[in-house]
Amino acid sequence: MGLLNFTKVITFLSRKLTNSKEPSERIKIRGHRSFIGGGTSEAWYGHGMFVYHFLIKNGLKSTDKFLDIGCGSLRIGQYIIPFLETGNYFGLEPEKVLIEKGLKNELKFNIDQLKKPSFTSNYEFDFSFCPEYDVALAQSVFSHLTINDIKKCFISLKKISKKSSLFYYTYFDGDSSWNPKGSSHANKTWKYKYDQLKNVASENGFSSEYLGDLGHKAGQKFVVCKFL
Repeated sequence: MGLLNFTKVITFLSRKLTNSKEPSERIKIRGHRSFIGGGTSEAWYGHGMFVYHFLIKNGLKSTDKFLDIGCGSLRIGQYIIPFLETGNYFGLEPEKVLIEKGLKNELKFNIDQLKKPSFTSNYEFDFSFCPEYDVALAQSVFSHLTINDIKKCFISLKKISKKSSLFYYTYFDGDSSWNPKGSSHANKTWKYKYDQLKNVASENGFSSEYLGDLGHKAGQKFVVCKFL
């Protein structure tokens, strides 16, 4: 075995071992940025700015109530929270430590005290902390979820949706028959065809429009859903 192949094997085994650990342990090992895919400055700041500009281009206003599904350690929230009016940001993140790390390390000058964002931590897509929303986002969330958890997200989301609510999400396009077995996992990848996700949205009262990858750094596709 050549040195390059040996290195690849060691890297694969190391990643597999890390992924077998609980999320809290994986966060300690990888750090709050790398855990959600923001290990480099470009992946962290550049991608956060990319999504922020995408939302602004598509009409996000400071007066909108914004729901950030899978907000992580605020790769996008660091831009959205200062932009929105006070009390208009709602972030859901299953791992509470990521929110804590984001607030401590990524928001400067006590912006959180000024803008008063709201957060909750659960794996059940319990959005009860957010009475309603104008714009919701699940960026690089469905790419880590089983189809049953995606259905759970839509079922919960419709409970707080209104006629004008918009929901943007990204996903990896591919053959779902090759998806990992077992539960959703933040550091494993699931792929779907657009029609699969469109059907789930439709079953829960949302229309869907395919937007394409739009230059997404990881090649994920964008979709916007509107609650009917």
